[in-house]
Amino acid sequence: MEDMSQTCASEVLETAPMVMQAIRGEMRAQRPSSSLSLPQFRTLVYLENHPGASLAQVAEHIGLTPPSMSRLIDGLV
Repeated sequence: MEDMSQTCASEVLETAPMVMQAIRGEMRAQRPSSSLSLPQFRTLVYLENHPGASLAQVAEHIGLTPPSMSRLIDGLV
């Protein structure tokens, strides 16, 4: 049973990036050009779910450096 679980986990880990890429592509294709970028949208969702989160926490979640996150936040403001 352990071997089957490991095989399943490996397959999920191999497939997840392709699924996420397809979702990102679909989101980009369906949004107006003046709409939010995906990192901006993810930032707003994270902040809605984690009120009071620090810049460093948001940056870590989104996968940006704090200076890059600061620029993204400035753009949202």
